[in-house]
Amino acid sequence: MYTIFSNSDISAFNTIITALMQHRLASQMQSEESRLITYWSTLEVLLADNELRGKIDNIKNEIIPFLSRAYVPRLLDNLYKKIVNSKEATMLIRKVPVDGDISLKFAALMSVKDNVVTPLREELYKLFIHDPLLVNRIYTLHSSITNTRSIATLLEHHKKRVEWHVQRMYRYRNMAVHSSDKSRIYMYELLNLNLHSYIDRILYELLERLSSKDYLSSIPETLTELRIEIDGQVALLQNNEPLTRDNFKNYIYG
Repeated sequence: MYTIFSNSDISAFNTIITALMQHRLASQMQSEESRLITYWSTLEVLLADNELRGKIDNIKNEIIPFLSRAYVPRLLDNLYKKIVNSKEATMLIRKVPVDGDISLKFAALMSVKDNVVTPLREELYKLFIHDPLLVNRIYTLHSSITNTRSIATLLEHHKKRVEWHVQRMYRYRNMAVHSSDKSRIYMYELLNLNLHSYIDRILYELLERLSSKDYLSSIPETLTELRIEIDGQVALLQNNEPLTRDNFKNYIYG
């Protein structure tokens, strides 16, 4: 571990180790209330280090870059996993005339409107006509990433949802601390699933970046780099350009 973080300051190392230990502790707890409290504490360890603002404001502000990074590619990957078991769908995706692996072809299939890709997408709808929910999911994602303005809107809506969700987690965390009401157990379970995934995403970004980029040595530096990347992506999307087979990789993957 010290070799991996040889360029990181000791505080970054200690923070990540503490967060990993609390993450493991939370996952082993039987009580959903205790799990929520401990997951939230893990989030505070990773993000709530600005004494000039309240912890909840700090967390809402600093969690956005971690969860916004590669948001559209993650949506595409999650949808691809739903259809990859279909041999017919896989064969269809491989027909998309763009260079790259099947994930890039799928991204083009979902985002590009032209006289070649659109008919292939129509065939994809027909393959899953027996599963209207999946067809709707395909259509919804396609509609959200067909041009730069729609992607910018998708990212902004995601940001607002995360802010709202984190505020809700904080409220229920406080309820768990001060109340023994068991009627909220189902909500605690749902929030724990989401909070767990948020923490996993943050830890992944920190571990991947601090271990592979020599110029990063701390969590604040990593957060700054993420913000710069996201600001650059948002700036790139400030027009209404349609996605094409030539430009979709630039707008989706940055």
